Amino acid sequence: MCGRLSCPHTRSTPARDDTLTRMSPWQGVKLDAPRYSQTMSDADLYDTDVLAWSEHQAELLRRMAAGERVNDQVDWENVIEEIESVGRSELRAVASALRNAMQHKLYLLGWPNALAVAHWQTEVRAILAEAAKDFRESMRRELAADLPDLYRLACLGVERHVRDEGAPSAPLPDTCPWTLDELLAEGRVALRRSD
Repeated sequence: MCGRLSCPHTRSTPARDDTLTRMSPWQGVKLDAPRYSQTMSDADLYDTDVLAWSEHQAELLRRMAAGERVNDQVDWENVIEEIESVGRSELRAVASALRNAMQHKLYLLGWPNALAVAHWQTEVRAILAEAAKDFRESMRRELAADLPDLYRLACLGVERHVRDEGAPSAPLPDTCPWTLDELLAEGRVALRRSD
C-alpha cells in the first residue's frame, strides 16, 4: 500500500457529511475531497487553494444567474482580478509569439547561409500563424505600442546566438523593420497554407 490518495491501491474512506466524493479522471479512483469551508474567508481560500476558490465562486455566480441573491458572498475583488488576468494572459501569449518570430526572422537576416535556415523559416511560419490565430482586434493598440520593446527583446535573444555562432553576415536593423500588420499578415498566410 502506498498511502497516497491518488494511488490505485489506496481505498478512500466512505464519504462523510463534510466531504464530497470525486472521481480521479486519470485513474478512476474515488477520492474524498473537502467541501468549501464556511469558516475560511474567500480571500484566504484564494491564497491557499485557488481551485477550491474558483469552484466556489463559479457555484455562486451560477446561483446568481439563476436569480438567487448571493452577490454578497462573491469574492468580487479576486473574481475581477482573475477575469482581467485571462485577457492579459492572452495578450502575453501573442506578444511572446511575436517576439519569438522576430528573433527567428533576425536569424534569417543575419545568417542567411546557415544550415538552420529552413528550420528558422518553418519556425517563423508556425509562430506567426499561432500569433495570427490568437490575435484579437482589442489587442492591437497595446501590441503596436509594445512592438519596439518586443523587438529589443528579440535582439537580446539574437545576442545569445551571436555568442554561439559568431557575428551576422549583414548588420541587423537597430529598429523594428516590421509592423504589427505585416507580422500578422504573414501569420494569416501561413494559416491558409496549413489548411
